[in-house]
Amino acid sequence: MSESFLLLDGYEALGTTLYLEVFEVLLEEKNEIIRSEITMLLTSFGAQYSRFKKDSLLNELNTKRSISYDEHLAKMLTLGEEAYIQSDGNFNLFVKDALEQKGYGEKNDTGLAQENENTLPSKENKRVVITRDTITLLGNLSVDLGGIGKEYLIDHIASLLKNTYQVEQFLLNGGGDMYATHFSGAGIEVYMQHPEKS
Repeated sequence: MSESFLLLDGYEALGTTLYLEVFEVLLEEKNEIIRSEITMLLTSFGAQYSRFKKDSLLNELNTKRSISYDEHLAKMLTLGEEAYIQSDGNFNLFVKDALEQKGYGEKNDTGLAQENENTLPSKENKRVVITRDTITLLGNLSVDLGGIGKEYLIDHIASLLKNTYQVEQFLLNGGGDMYATHFSGAGIEVYMQHPEKS
């Protein structure tokens, strides 16, 4: 087995700390290229899709209700709507206003009428319309990507590592949201800690 090394050692992004451990030998030049691309991706992702950034693309969508097409946002909204249907409404991206009413983040200042949780659109009705040119929210509720954004980003980075850089052996850990491949063909041990008994 080859030795492992941390390609990213505690990079702060999306409200968590990200680690990337690689279990194969890579050229230092390749390491730097991968590290640079991933850190730029993390910075850009946080700026575009966080509801805590006032000028983010997500907040623009929540305010204007229709924006130009964006691939990552379209994919996350599509995955979120699929999860909403598959979970019988238990997974829901349209919780921004409810979270803010409970004190999580800033209050809604879009001027949109607030809807009660009980008046959420039914599973059969579309809440998002995505075309080749635009993304449009229907109804009055706003989106929070907290339930899917970090997981989507972890999967996106894993795909980048495997398909663009041909890195096959790694563990990507974003504060418990993980993607692991293998360590020289063997499984990777992941340790869990009790939250109150270190």
